[in-house]
Amino acid sequence: MSASIDKFKETKSAINTQYVSQGYNTKLCGQTVLSMIIGKPTEQICKELQKDGTTNIIKDLKPYLEKNGFDTEYKKVRTFKDIPNNSIVLLEFPDESQSGHYTLKINNVYYDPAVGILKNYNEETRLPHSFLKFKKTEKK
Repeated sequence: MSASIDKFKETKSAINTQYVSQGYNTKLCGQTVLSMIIGKPTEQICKELQKDGTTNIIKDLKPYLEKNGFDTEYKKVRTFKDIPNNSIVLLEFPDESQSGHYTLKINNVYYDPAVGILKNYNEETRLPHSFLKFKKTEKK
């Protein structure tokens, strides 16, 4: 197994995730999933990202995790079964609204900042677009 793949081997998460709500009618799902991973308040993450609204998985979430001591790997997917644990998942809506939403998958559970804690999604109302797998960098 190559070294880059080996560092993302599927293991039970060491992250003790506490569910955090993004708040009613906000566009803070990206900041909120980062809050659940890192443990900082969503408001602090908004300040650090300098964003009080929509975020981008590649331009905002990936660099933020890396700056805070995580290795990351981004991939596109089309089915929920292809999403590994310890991932931020970008969902899309099949109604062609071009809107997306972030959720967090840890230990086969989805922590959706707008909905709550879920075991699975109805693929008729939500489709996975991509995921950002993360793992805390091991200190040497």
